[in-house]
Amino acid sequence: MQPSDTTSPVVAEVLAVGDELTSGQCVDTNSAWLSRRLTALGLRVAWHTTAGDQLPELEQALRTAASRAQVVVLTGGLGPTEDDLTRQALAQAAGVELEFRPELWEHIRELFRRRGRSVPEQNRQQALLPRGAGPLHNPQGTAPGIAMPLPGQEGPAAWVFALPGVPAEMHQMWPQVEQELRRQGLAQGVVVERAVRVFGPGESDLQQRLPGLFARGGNPQVGITVSGAVMTLRITARGTSQQECQRRIEPVWQQIHQVLGEQIFGYDQDELQHAVARLLHRQQLRLATLEWGTQGRLACWMSQVPQAQQVFHGGQVFSCWPPEATWFAGAREPLPQGATDEKVLAWAARAARDQLGREVLVLATGPFPPEDAPDDPRRQVRFALAWRGGVELWRRRYTGHPQVRRVRAARQALDALRRWLLGGGASRT
Repeated sequence: MQPSDTTSPVVAEVLAVGDELTSGQCVDTNSAWLSRRLTALGLRVAWHTTAGDQLPELEQALRTAASRAQVVVLTGGLGPTEDDLTRQALAQAAGVELEFRPELWEHIRELFRRRGRSVPEQNRQQALLPRGAGPLHNPQGTAPGIAMPLPGQEGPAAWVFALPGVPAEMHQMWPQVEQELRRQGLAQGVVVERAVRVFGPGESDLQQRLPGLFARGGNPQVGITVSGAVMTLRITARGTSQQECQRRIEPVWQQIHQVLGEQIFGYDQDELQHAVARLLHRQQLRLATLEWGTQGRLACWMSQVPQAQQVFHGGQVFSCWPPEATWFAGAREPLPQGATDEKVLAWAARAARDQLGREVLVLATGPFPPEDAPDDPRRQVRFALAWRGGVELWRRRYTGHPQVRRVRAARQALDALRRWLLGGGASRT
């Protein structure tokens, strides 16, 4: 049972402006960045809206946002060109005129002087603000931000903050927005988020094993995201302090761990390769990879972990099956002709281990089933792990959308290795 919460967070909306966004030419990363910052201040971001560079649509988007949110943060449309209409839309939505601010014009002129350039007259429009609005200082660019209350269709006014669409400028100006939110009493309390990373079960399986945990409206709130067969359970708690949030999270945290156990491989930004690297480091082992079908993903992932130099020996990627015997010229036994795929894979892993040293684990993946037989029960991908005590062989079902099957298979190989290491790994005799 999740603790109830008697307080309602301030509701916010993020509005991104630009034809390049609505047409799909550019991906909106500003809204995600702003949402994280607003959430950390205790606000609940309820809507993301994208509007093009048309004055009627932008004005309507602002009116709608102000009618349903207490805080609206907008990015884009503050430049000097004819399609930069955020200032005009804000003025029209508020029912006021634009007014010229000499101090903003002087700042713009000074920026151009420092860059050794003359000021185009069209930049003068960037010194216009809706009457009653406050400027947000832009130390690096010519587009000042705007802070102003905007009346909703019903009820009290919403606070609107307009920032440049250039991410670097927006990031640098954000502390001014945060300061004003606190001054207006709109930044309420603290939000703490913890993420539990899980490999193996599906979404419906988690729902059955953790009934009631994902119900909306609780505090903490638990949500699920899925990417390449990795589940992320995000636990978000709101409170008046970090300590209160942690107290709310703790029983949910314990419940998840009690139910899922070893299916949990890490937290927050962890990937499976990070979990494997930690276990290898703890057991003073190194890993080498041989890959058929996973297209070098294991080698790529393992080479990027923080402890790569200590735990990863290197990898070899092959494009054909069975393997060419020339790659294993030093093998103690010849390549078995006519053997099953599993026996050939085990031979390759064993041969690589013998060449690299008995303290090196060799994880081999492949071969992959044919793509044209999706319902064939033989559609399994094989993994082999050669270690000083012998060879471990695993099979996993080869499933999922074609674009994610190989990613899933590579993660299945890492998860099998992770569980093997958790069970004692190379210390077993």
